Amino acid sequence: MTCSAISPTIQCLVELLGSDHTLLRMHGVRTLAQLGPVARPALAALSHATRDRNRKVRRAAAEALASVARSA
Repeated sequence: MTCSAISPTIQCLVELLGSDHTLLRMHGVRTLAQLGPVARPALAALSHATRDRNRKVRRAAAEALASVARSA
């Protein structure tokens, strides 16, 4: 997945998943989940987020991953 392959909005949200701040990572995950099939290019990043150091982010990422994958 390259930057040119996804929209700037999705790219920005994916970048949030790499933030040092838990709330920003959570915001990115939740927003991607709300986007549904539009967020399909972020599936790899959401999968990676299921291994986040924060339990709540991991859980939200797993739910988002299921939601985006199911709707795609």
